[in-house]
Amino acid sequence: MKKILFLFLIFISCKEENSKKITKITANTSERKCIITDTISDKYKTSVEKEFNYSRSRILYIGKEKDSIFIQRFFEQEEISFSDFRNPKVKDINIFVDTSQIIGEFFKFPEPPPPLSYKKEILKEDRLFYSYKSYPVVIKNLSKDTLYASFGEIIPIYIEAIDSSNQWKPIQNRFQYFCGVGVSRFYLPKNEIMVSNCKIFKGNFKTKMRMVFGYEEKIYSNEFSGKINYTQFDHKK
Repeated sequence: MKKILFLFLIFISCKEENSKKITKITANTSERKCIITDTISDKYKTSVEKEFNYSRSRILYIGKEKDSIFIQRFFEQEEISFSDFRNPKVKDINIFVDTSQIIGEFFKFPEPPPPLSYKKEILKEDRLFYSYKSYPVVIKNLSKDTLYASFGEIIPIYIEAIDSSNQWKPIQNRFQYFCGVGVSRFYLPKNEIMVSNCKIFKGNFKTKMRMVFGYEEKIYSNEFSGKINYTQFDHKK
């Protein structure tokens, strides 16, 4: 009887040990999916651009990487000294445009109110906040330092696309503030992420696209497919 009990305990112990090993392997090999949500998912519009323009990708979140992130239209951050952060290098950050999810571009202001002759229900509808369809962009700090993220809430990032000559060309420019008075500087702490957006366009030219981030060095995102109008390559200086 004692022999049977001893063998049974060994069997249970081995089974539990194998179960622990399988769980550990599964956890290490699984990819983490970050679900990003906002408050205006029922009001998205698809952008139709016909010319070269400025990027308006803004900071929607800075913080720890989590399974679920709720983004906001206006982000605030505690100020720190300039000596506490530096400009990012190519190896310092990873930029991922997640084409499996849709969020809004929050920079667009409300539509102007219609004439007073409009019916009350139409007036109410036209004053709702609208936003353009975008992909979430996750920028992760891989370094051991706090990095300079942005001068102002619109980050230094823009979109490039491959033209008919198979060359990468910008279809946007980095946003520039006309005045720096009162504009905050944002930073990305180590091991944290910043979430922004990449606007989705509608057009007649299908191509590969990517985002370009940075001040001193250009840092590129993953490539993804999209459609634009070819006139978006026309940069009039």
